[in-house]
Amino acid sequence: MTMFKKISTLLLVLAGISCTDKEGSMRVLRAAGYRDIKLGGHSWMGCSEDDGASNKFEAVGADGVTKITGQVCCGGPGSFKGCTVRLD
Repeated sequence: MTMFKKISTLLLVLAGISCTDKEGSMRVLRAAGYRDIKLGGHSWMGCSEDDGASNKFEAVGADGVTKITGQVCCGGPGSFKGCTVRLD
């Protein structure tokens, strides 16, 4: 693998890691009443270009039965936008 490919791969991995907000995502999902929350990685297609961070998630709904999947989309640094939940 060439040096360029190694650096490109590293940057893509770091971009995926740095574009998540696990604390904000958990806070918003708990406030919505979801339980047994499992966060995934960055959601590449689920959020707007304007969102600075996103997380895929699976959870049990507030009724204790329904399985929910979706993304939590959060504004980036310096943004006044909070986090929103988008369901699949």
